[in-house]
Amino acid sequence: MNKFYMTENKTFVMNYNRIYPRNRESLLKSKTFRAFILYFIQEQKEYVELYNYLTVNQKYTDEQAAEAFTRFLRQLSIFELEELDSEYANDKNMLL
Repeated sequence: MNKFYMTENKTFVMNYNRIYPRNRESLLKSKTFRAFILYFIQEQKEYVELYNYLTVNQKYTDEQAAEAFTRFLRQLSIFELEELDSEYANDKNMLL
């Protein structure tokens, strides 16, 4: 199983074991990346504006938001922002 660790200075170390992503597409499709996004979303609960953006005003659970936001990031690697029909693309000021 792939694992990730957070060091004391909040730096992430990802351990892909045997499966190392060879390109952006394989990284964005990996379960480890989705787990990282889920962890990131869960850590934003004290930052209400960002958390609400990531969960689309809590329309999505953290897990659903991780799936949807990961899909949005994959789409951004292919399309221009203006081409996407995504709830995340609606608020351009909140994009990371």
